[in-house]
Amino acid sequence: MNAKCHAIHRLAGSMIIIFFLTPLYSKENTTDHSQNVVSGLYSIQFKIDRFFTLSSFEGSLISFTKHISENKSVRLGVSAYGETYDTDDNSWANADYIEHTDNCKTTHNLTIVTNILFYPNSKNTIKFYYGLGPLFQYSRNKDNKYIDLYDDAISDDELISHYAAKDTEQLFGFGMNFTWGAEWFPYKHISLLAEYGADFIYSISNRETRLENFYDSHDHKLSEKKLPKYSFYPSNVKFGISIYLNK
Repeated sequence: MNAKCHAIHRLAGSMIIIFFLTPLYSKENTTDHSQNVVSGLYSIQFKIDRFFTLSSFEGSLISFTKHISENKSVRLGVSAYGETYDTDDNSWANADYIEHTDNCKTTHNLTIVTNILFYPNSKNTIKFYYGLGPLFQYSRNKDNKYIDLYDDAISDDELISHYAAKDTEQLFGFGMNFTWGAEWFPYKHISLLAEYGADFIYSISNRETRLENFYDSHDHKLSEKKLPKYSFYPSNVKFGISIYLNK
């Protein structure tokens, strides 16, 4: 399915969502559909995805906007993710040795994006806006492999080697987020968003590999790499819905 079909599905999904939310605000919405934003309003945003589902708009944990004036608002997006899992594997190292590997992987990610949004025509029915702001990224990935080597030629599979290979990678990223789009209020508490954006990020990653031998208690650093990188990530248009909580 191409991008045009996806956009049509998301737009149709937004209309269906509005249809179901209309009864919640029907009394207030009969008088004024062209709502102006004023200082002190705050809202949360959701992305309209395929098959009319809602997902994260600016952050997986929260996307929150507060209007600080008629023509200006501040938006905060926070994303976080963490996972830990273990795997076990037995394999033949060669004809006489069995290798048992216990693999423990851990992943943590955090992204914080802030924007100051400007509305040059905030009194219009369709409110165009643009904005920019800093972003921060942090991730840490650990891959620890605990390896036991057994001699299959000896009865009871004698343990002849016990060591760990530890791979750790950390990334810090700083940059700027740029965004521009349009907002339309079909109802007082509900608006639809269409938005483009781009991220410019400078990041530096540090990857370290160590080998720990449990027999002689030696910890050897095999390698360490620091990789700086500049990245530019333009984003496709995304459709969203914004729910105003104190209008």
